[in-house]
Amino acid sequence: GGAPAVIAFGDVASALDLHRISYSNLGGHGPDLGGPHGIRYHNVAISGGNSVDMVVTAVSEYHADNARINGQRLDSHLVEGLARAFGAVNLQAETSVELSVDFYKSGTNASVKM
Repeated sequence: GGAPAVIAFGDVASALDLHRISYSNLGGHGPDLGGPHGIRYHNVAISGGNSVDMVVTAVSEYHADNARINGQRLDSHLVEGLARAFGAVNLQAETSVELSVDFYKSGTNASVKM
């Protein structure tokens, strides 16, 4: 496996926790059809004492091969007793997508600068 995603919070670097997905509907392809278009990871980090969610959205046209497997992949190597979770976006062969990653106070649409 590879290293987890790392983001800097001022002088502190912290690994993002991608174990909890609120919804997965990138580009409106599901599997959570009818929900917001994107993948929302709940409580990925703490910033300023607040829990932070991460939302991934498609900025360009997105062609899923199997959207049911979007969201996360667990690494078979355990870290402190837990499998590491990695974000995952499934694409049709020979396609690409531009993604936007935004951070919000957990459970809200209030932007958080990271």
